Amino acid sequence: MKKKTRTMYGIEITKPHSKEMYAHNDKVAEEMKKNILSEIYIAYSQAIGFTSANGGMHAGEERLKDIQEEFMGIRMGDGYTPKEVKEDIENDVTNAENWALHQNYGYLHSAGIVPKVSMKMIGHDNDRDNTENPYWNEQVINNK
Repeated sequence: MKKKTRTMYGIEITKPHSKEMYAHNDKVAEEMKKNILSEIYIAYSQAIGFTSANGGMHAGEERLKDIQEEFMGIRMGDGYTPKEVKEDIENDVTNAENWALHQNYGYLHSAGIVPKVSMKMIGHDNDRDNTENPYWNEQVINNK
């Protein structure tokens, strides 16, 4: 009996990942990175007083640290400047592997920090995929 193939976004899901899967995930990763970096810049701008917002500079610093904690699992203490926190997160986001982005973006989205992306990464299924609040637009998935 032939094994049933699974496709998503018109791409056959294989183990190991195919070139098409890697290309798709790289495209989604770029969208994720853009959204995360945008939120970092907004929080940093508020933290240094460049942008005014509800809660003032302290709220910007806290949001920056919230992003750091959600993405990296750590939160720098009061001895670090907003610039140091921003640079640390930017480095991790820029150099993150796709599987880490898949996992961490789900957490950031659930925390209300980043918006949904157009598509989910494929081949990295985990518990987050069954969440009531997925990080991707579910209406464009094409499973066969």
